Amino acid sequence: MANDEKLREYLRARAVRRPPGAKRLRDVEASRREPIAIVGMACRVPGGIGSPEGLWRMVESGGDVVGDFPADRGWDLDGLYDPARITRARRTPGAAAS
Repeated sequence: MANDEKLREYLRARAVRRPPGAKRLRDVEASRREPIAIVGMACRVPGGIGSPEGLWRMVESGGDVVGDFPADRGWDLDGLYDPARITRARRTPGAAAS
């Protein structure tokens, strides 16, 4: 009978005791419910747009500000786009361009 009582106490203690990390898990889950505040925003887009409002005005009006890559930044412009690599990836199902 003593063994049954010990087993009962052990099982009761295990059922009630929180697993390691339970408090941390509760804290993380609670933090995900906190509201997010956006305290600042910046835009850097072509076409002379200098603010978020300007960006939305351009989008609403259906404007197009796509332009060429800047040539004065030292980028390898010819190496950025390889049409053969993209065509090869399209021909091979499931293949990613490398």
